[in-house]
Amino acid sequence: MSSCFSNLRIAGDKVVLQAFGDSHLNDPCYFQWLSTPEVMVSINRVEYLLPFSFSEVEQYVRRLQNSPSDAFFAILRSSDDVFIGTLRLMNINWRLGTCEVGVMIGDQTCWRKGFAKDAVRVACDYAFNKLSLRKVSAEANGDNVAMCRCFLSLGFEKEGVLREHARSGGAFVDRVIFGLFSDELKPE
Repeated sequence: MSSCFSNLRIAGDKVVLQAFGDSHLNDPCYFQWLSTPEVMVSINRVEYLLPFSFSEVEQYVRRLQNSPSDAFFAILRSSDDVFIGTLRLMNINWRLGTCEVGVMIGDQTCWRKGFAKDAVRVACDYAFNKLSLRKVSAEANGDNVAMCRCFLSLGFEKEGVLREHARSGGAFVDRVIFGLFSDELKPE
């Protein structure tokens, strides 16, 4: 992770965001999540359903870690520090004060328990109050109802729909675009 993000550890109610490091990259769960169809479809990363190597994943992670416009985090369950997913603040545009957030809860036993919502809330708070950004954007497949609800419950507004722009379960689905300004983030 670029030097300005490399030592971060940000606590929420249910999760801790920690700079994604070698221990996370080498955790067998991470590679397994990237190979799990339900997880990859949920984040619209179906390219990982094709054969890929650890080396390719490592190159991807190293690019993120060295990027001045990305902050890549491991999501840890705060109750026991178990690694359950990842979060990215990406395409940080310092001039415009914007970024995008992407979240993956890889551990399916943690789905629909509020971990993604807490992780996104913590990341948005960090983006607004520490990075002084003014807007965070996000996207989700329209059939990922839980993620769409998550964004809306945090105060994100639906800004647009890219019709049939993604694939899910063999069908084309809408890609929903959300936006959140700093004064719109809903507290706990």
